[in-house]
Amino acid sequence: MSVLRGRAVPAMVIVGALFAGSTLGSYAANGGPLLLGKSNKATKTTTIKTTGNGAALKLKSKPGKAPLKVSNGTKVAKLNADLVDGLQGAALQTAVYRYRLPALSGVSSLEIKPTGLPPGRYVASYSLIATTTVLDARLECNFTYPSSPTTANEGVTYGTASGDAAASNATAVVDTRNHQVAVACGVSAGTATLDPAETASSLVFTRIDTMTSHNASSG
Repeated sequence: MSVLRGRAVPAMVIVGALFAGSTLGSYAANGGPLLLGKSNKATKTTTIKTTGNGAALKLKSKPGKAPLKVSNGTKVAKLNADLVDGLQGAALQTAVYRYRLPALSGVSSLEIKPTGLPPGRYVASYSLIATTTVLDARLECNFTYPSSPTTANEGVTYGTASGDAAASNATAVVDTRNHQVAVACGVSAGTATLDPAETASSLVFTRIDTMTSHNASSG
């Protein structure tokens, strides 16, 4: 009996230690230290404060793995992000490029190229007003890709004529990622003069990063 009694005390200590260890290994409660790799629970907010010059908290993870995970999509006040899907804030703003048209005189055809336009997909529009040498001459313009003659022209319009003033305008979706875009125009008779002082004449490109196509229905 003395032998059994002597072994009973250490056995109880071991069982108690295992029980306590399994409980602490499951979660840390209020007032306890944070347990790494385990679940930590508290009824109050946990605050981490540093008195040094560095950040109060630094999270590191493997490449391609998120360093932080949250339980829902509720907005976090004053939380700033340096990048959104890998883009800086300026890249997320709507980019509009407006070009003033050059002065052209006595031409029967013309081609206007927007220099410095970054590659991308754009909603493009042009509005041209020209003075023609022949009454009621027609100004015909369209978007085209000069370096790719097999690519179909877009935004073809036949301008209206009133006296010796011919106008042409159109809007189309153009893609400059592989080819430069231009506006090509021709005069049906005589020649035309394009005055850059005419404020109604312009070439505008508004960048779009995504585009979804749907079928339209007639009523």
